[in-house]
Amino acid sequence: MPISKAWSLFKDFKLEHIIPGKVKATSFENGGVNQLDSVIKIDYTDGAHWTIRINEISEVRHSIGYEVLSTEPHHQASSIQGLIILRAVTASHHTFIEW
Repeated sequence: MPISKAWSLFKDFKLEHIIPGKVKATSFENGGVNQLDSVIKIDYTDGAHWTIRINEISEVRHSIGYEVLSTEPHHQASSIQGLIILRAVTASHHTFIEW
């Protein structure tokens, strides 16, 4: 899909529309779309639940940074931080996702 459509889904953090086979639902527990420090609960299709905090949003770079606050079942890592960057593929009008 074109980067404008992909970015709209990612910045709204609607992962269930992007990877429906892996993510069952996402919901804001605090904050909202395009708001730093928002807390989002991710319910995975395998029954796992993660709670993350958004710590970076860039319209220019098409990127979202986050840190994992809690996981169920418990994850062995003591800290998890991630960055999602979308890149336009101009020849085909598709989007490359770097995660």
